[in-house]
Amino acid sequence: MGSTPIKTIIFGRVGKLEKPFGRGPNDFVGSTPIPATFVDVKEIGKPRIFRIFGLWVQIPPSTLNYIMEINRSHQIERIKQGIFINLPHQDGFNGSIIPFHNNWLCAYRTGNGKNAFPFVSHLCVLDKNYQTIKYLNSYQKIEDPKLFKHPDGRILMFNSCWDADRKVTCFGVSVIMNKKEELIYNWSNLSLQQEKKWQKNWIPFLYNEQIYLIYSISPWRVLKLIENNENCFTTKTAYEETWNPQTWSSVIRGNASAIFLKDSYLGIWHTPKYEIGFFLFNQNPPFIPFAISKYPWICGKDANYKLDTLPNNLSDFFAMSLNKKEDKILITIGENDQCLKIWEVSIEEIFKEF
Repeated sequence: MGSTPIKTIIFGRVGKLEKPFGRGPNDFVGSTPIPATFVDVKEIGKPRIFRIFGLWVQIPPSTLNYIMEINRSHQIERIKQGIFINLPHQDGFNGSIIPFHNNWLCAYRTGNGKNAFPFVSHLCVLDKNYQTIKYLNSYQKIEDPKLFKHPDGRILMFNSCWDADRKVTCFGVSVIMNKKEELIYNWSNLSLQQEKKWQKNWIPFLYNEQIYLIYSISPWRVLKLIENNENCFTTKTAYEETWNPQTWSSVIRGNASAIFLKDSYLGIWHTPKYEIGFFLFNQNPPFIPFAISKYPWICGKDANYKLDTLPNNLSDFFAMSLNKKEDKILITIGENDQCLKIWEVSIEEIFKEF
């Protein structure tokens, strides 16, 4: 491919790519190095100009073919690492897990497509190898259930719920198991009534035996979960800060529950194209984030690569839970609204994303 510099327009500045798609700190002059992955191609005339991680870059067609091939093989290899979870329903997807004795408690969703409303969520027990041991219960009109263990031992399920016309969603929490591990169901609507948009994708996390919810990543907005009386909850705004992360997407949406690592919290987020990224936020209030993925960990729909394993060459990846197991992070991800898989990723690998 040679090492001829390629003129580029970077955020209104002119830079040079000294080594095409090099990763080293000296390969790109004037901005961040561009890795040979995840290409969002938009032709806007001649010469051909493409968009790579928010950067407009002029690239010869031969070079484009090269990076597209790397992109495709990179993504397929990562996607192949997902372990299929054998659920009681073959069409189950978008599920979360939490430790349950020496096994896993799993909540997942069924119902996909225009005729699938109302959605139904389900609860089951998985063994250590993510295979179903026992089916427990179902929950009507509940979408994308996220399991969370209360400090007192109760099992909570955060979820979205559509209205009858499917125009608005509310966000709520259900107490689905009491301290005696008996199945119960008490649902509380946590939606902020002054907000008229959909209430989805909040991120729960635990701090000093109190449950908090990240309502918005950018701007940063954290709510505190308040229990008014037994099994009945509401929220109040705890912290609001301005945070404008520098990453490839201008829209950042919440995802799975955040988990505490050594000295900070790890969270996961997605874009409107269902690309997945990670972020780290402080262990103490107001919990402001301090690191975010530079590039997608897994790309989603409309990305310019083809996946032989997915129908119509389209893919949605929606992360639902994070768990720590020794030196690995377990990530459950709903794939293409068709199945549930789990990725076992080393903490070291995740930290390379920042």
